[in-house]
Formats: sequence, C-alpha cells, structure tokens
Amino acid sequence: MHETHRPALPPLALAAIAAVAGALAPAMFGIAGVAVAFAPIVVAALRRRGLDPACLAAPAALAAFVPTAVLAAPAATPPLQGPVRVSGVVQSRLIIDDLRGDARCVVARGSDRVLCVFEGGADLRPGDRIDAHASLALPGYASFGPALPVATVPEGGLRSVQRAHSLASACESARLAMRRALVAQVAGREGRLLAQLVLGHGGEVDQDVADAHRATGLSHLLAVSGAHVSLLAGMLALLLRGRAERRAPATLLLVLVGLYGTITGLDPPVVRALVGFGLLLLAQRHGRRLPIAAALAAPGLATALLWPQDARSASFALSYAAVAGLALAPSLRRPAGLGQRLWIAMAASGWATLTTAPLTLAWFGQLAPWTILATPLLGPLVALLLAGGLVLASCGALGTELPWLALLLQTTARGYLAAVEALATMPGAPVLALSVPPLLAGAAFALFGGAALWLWPDRRGAAALCLALTAVHFVPWP
Repeated sequence: MHETHRPALPPLALAAIAAVAGALAPAMFGIAGVAVAFAPIVVAALRRRGLDPACLAAPAALAAFVPTAVLAAPAATPPLQGPVRVSGVVQSRLIIDDLRGDARCVVARGSDRVLCVFEGGADLRPGDRIDAHASLALPGYASFGPALPVATVPEGGLRSVQRAHSLASACESARLAMRRALVAQVAGREGRLLAQLVLGHGGEVDQDVADAHRATGLSHLLAVSGAHVSLLAGMLALLLRGRAERRAPATLLLVLVGLYGTITGLDPPVVRALVGFGLLLLAQRHGRRLPIAAALAAPGLATALLWPQDARSASFALSYAAVAGLALAPSLRRPAGLGQRLWIAMAASGWATLTTAPLTLAWFGQLAPWTILATPLLGPLVALLLAGGLVLASCGALGTELPWLALLLQTTARGYLAAVEALATMPGAPVLALSVPPLLAGAAFALFGGAALWLWPDRRGAAALCLALTAVHFVPWP
C-alpha cells in the first residue's frame, strides 16, 4: 500500500503567505495580533521543513510593521471654508478631466493634505512645490483615499511652481506629453478612452462609458494593470522574434515592458505583473519551468513589503482570484484552428469569472456574466488600441503626427465602445445580489464548499467552493 503525499509548498510561497498575512493582520488585529497569531505558526511550519525560521519570518515581520501614527491616527479637524493659501508639495499624479476642463492632484505640507482642483488645467509633476490662492470647500473625491478638503484654484491662482528633478517627475512629463499627443489627434470620447486605456490616469472617461464597462465586467480594461502588461509583452515578443523564429531577447523585452510600466506610474498591479514576467523570462533563459506557486508568491511578497495597504484592496484579491481561475482552466497544447482557440479563451474567461464571483459580490454586490464572452472577443481590439495608441502617443510626443493611424484608432475605439454599450443593454448586465448574507450563513456555505474541495481536490472541488460562496448572496436572507 503506497502513501500519497501532497506536494509541499516551496519556501518562496511560504514567505509570501507569511508576508501577506502580516500585511493583512494589522488592520484586523493590530501588531499584537500578528505576533500572537502568526509568528508561532510560521516558526513551527518552517522548523518541520528543516528551514531557518528567521529566513522566511523576516518578510512577515517587515510587512506587518505599520507605524503607530498610521494605525491610530486622530480624526482630522474639519478646516474652515473660504479663501486660503495653498503652499506645499505635489504628492500624487495629475489627473486631467477633459469633461470638466480642470485638473486635480493632492498637495501636502507636513501632515496636512488637501486636494487641489485647478480650473482651466495645470502642468504639475509629483514633487513640485507650489504656492497658490484657492477657495477651500468640504471634503470630497473619496477615490483618492480618505475624503480630503478640496481647494479650488481659479485660473491665474497658481502663483509659483518650483520644479522637482527626479525620475518620477521625468516619467510624468513623458506621460503627460504622450497624453496630449493622443487627445490632440483622436478627439472626443474615443480619445479620452484611448488615453485612459493606454496611459492610465489619463482623464475622466464619459460616465456612460464607465457604466457600460462596469455592467459588462470590463472595468479592468480602463486602468493600466497586469492585463495591459501581458498584452504588451506578448505583442513585443512576437515582434522581436523575427523571421528566423528565434526566442525574443529577454533583456530587451523586459526593459521595454518595464519602461512602459515606469511611464504609467508603477502602480502595484503593474509591479506585480512585471515581477511575474521577469521570473518567467529568467526561467526560460535557464530552460526551467516556472511553477504557478512561485509566479504568484513573488508578486505577493513584493506587494506585502512595498504596499502593505494594497494587500487589503479589491484589486489585489481579484487579480489573484483571476489568476487562480486561469490556472484551473483547461488548455490544449496545440489548438487547431480559430474555433479551438476561441473555446480555450472563453473557458479561461469563464473560470476567471467563477473564481472572482464571490469577491465581486462581496465588494460590489453584482456579477457581470457577459465578461465571459466580452473579454475574449474584445481582447484583440484592446491589444490593437494599446499598441497603436503607444505608437501614436510616442510619435506625437516627439513631434511626428500620424493621421492615418489616428483615424484607424478612432474607428477601432468607436467600434469597441459600440460593442461594450450593446452588451451593457443585454439581460443580466449586471446580475445584482439579492441580499447581504449574515456572517453565520456565509460561514456555513464556506464550510460546505470547503468540504467539497477536500473531497474533490481538483476542478470540481474548486468550482463547488466558488459556487457555494456565490450562491449565499442569492438567498433572500432577512
């Protein structure tokens, strides 16, 4: 009688789990909860594996460290309204709103932060020191985090700007120059969509466009994320492969993708994709296969160490759930024809939708089943818009206009928007949850799904777990 052993987690995966747990625990239990709950578990697990506990417990300790001032920050006193002088350093990237004709960014002086709205626009970079006359209003724009006081700076109210000289400032200058080139050559809502899709933080898209993307589950396409990095890396690999079918130069490929991520701001989702992509290229160079555990663990470890607060975000959880769904999806090594390729893409999209469904219901109270069809069908259009938009923006920033490419991109963007808006009018776009399940009901459904996963440790068990966590939101609880 032979015993079967489950494959053990590699050390990198254990370190990532410990680090992410350390990043999550301060908000839930405080620093004391981290030390009591996680340290003994990590140390015991490492000793059973014959590893040095200090080697892998250190990332967890670093990730769990949150300054006391952040954990117990006193409530800010609401500022007085009226005329005010704003003097401080620009903290965030400039967001240009073409519909309203203004621009906004966060300005800080010491521990005080204010959201400045510049009427008529502004030309600012992170790190710039400004001095302006403004009118202070009530807090707003919660998308910047905690609601901040809003200081409206009229045209001519920006008195002085001291430029910062840094890599972040140079990258922001490049992004803004590319954005100006895009919206100058592709007008209307197609240009605003293109700027947002290609460069991120490019400006506010029309409200009906944003609503249609939410209803169809395509909101992730409006922000530069791992999907954009993957599309760009795939297109560059095909371009650099050449006629001789050589392997694309890994170093050049990583530099080009990293340059794109740097210009767009190196947001946490982009950094996660770059870390995973770098590991994949490194494994290919040495002729080794990259395990899925390592591909997921390294970006998670980087997130927990660099941005502990992002480990608690919906973006982090949804990205990992989507990758888990893609890993569960069936695949064919040599798909024959367009039909099989489309079936593989739809199967992968369906599994990603299934594994993210419990999270979208918990956070947003809705499902978007049309994303199963929309993602594989509209993916080629997004790839075309991304590649063409980068070429058009880069050439335009260097003073070379390409009217034929601008016309092609505007036509493609118009077709893409028509398809998204048509899908948004279909039944089930979106499917709304019936209720917010009680804690005990959610735990019961989770136990039922966990038991199914224990009984069938394969795709059936994973599907049963996801379906159980999804179904609990469609029971009319009191």
